Amino acid sequence: MNKVNPLLEAQDKRKPLSAKSCLQEQDPVEERAKESNPECAKTVTSEPSNIAVPEEAAVEPMVAEPYLPPLLPDEKKFSAKVLHVAEDGTIYVIQECLENELGVLMLDIQDSFKCLGLMAPYSWRKGEGCLIKGSDTLTYRGKVLDILSGDMITVKYADHGYTEKIPKCHLYPFVYNPHIPRFCIPCQLNDIVPVGDHWQQDAIQLLKELLLKRVVTVHIVVSFYFCLLKLNGEKKITFFHY
Repeated sequence: MNKVNPLLEAQDKRKPLSAKSCLQEQDPVEERAKESNPECAKTVTSEPSNIAVPEEAAVEPMVAEPYLPPLLPDEKKFSAKVLHVAEDGTIYVIQECLENELGVLMLDIQDSFKCLGLMAPYSWRKGEGCLIKGSDTLTYRGKVLDILSGDMITVKYADHGYTEKIPKCHLYPFVYNPHIPRFCIPCQLNDIVPVGDHWQQDAIQLLKELLLKRVVTVHIVVSFYFCLLKLNGEKKITFFHY
C-alpha cells in the first residue's frame, strides 16, 4: 500500500462538464413556461432527435486535469530548490520541505510499476494523464501535451516540469495518485522581458547555470502571485507564479 503524506491528501471534487450533460440542462425560462401554461410547452420545447448535427460541429470531450495544482505554503517566505528552467523562461521549483515526499512518491511508483511491458495500440488525447518511462529507466507521472506525427508524443513531467518528445511505447495510460498535487511550482521572472519576443538560448543557458539544483529563498510579496527570490543572500530575482 502506498504511503501518502496526510498533508498532501486532498480530494479533487472538480467534475468537468461533458457536452452531453450541458445539453441535458433545462432552461429556467422553459421550465417556468411549462409550469404556468402546460399547453404552451409544446411550442417551447423542441425535439433534439430531429435535428441533424454535422460531424464537424461535434464537440470533443473535455479532458480533466489529471493532477491537482501544486500547493503553496501559508508563510510569506520559504525555501525551494530549482528543478528545471524551460526554453520559454519558465522556472520550476519545489519546496525544500517536500523533497523527501517527492522521493517517497518516486519510490512508490518504481515499486508499483516494475514490470511494465510494451503498450498495445492506444489513442492518446491532449491533456491526458499518463506514466512516462524516462530515458533514465525511471517511471514518472506525466501529462500529454501534443500528439506528433509518427509515433512521437510531447509530454510534460508533472512533478519536475520537464518537457520531452518520446515514443508512444514509453507511455502508459494510467494516472497515479491523482489526489497528490504536483510538486513543482512554475514561475516566471517578474518585470524582466527577453530581447525580442522569446528567450535567447544563451540567456536560458545562463539561467540554468545560475539556478539549477540551487536552494533559494522565495518571498511571497503580493498575495500568492508574486515571489521574491534571494540567491546567496545578495542577488534578488522576482518570480511570478501563475
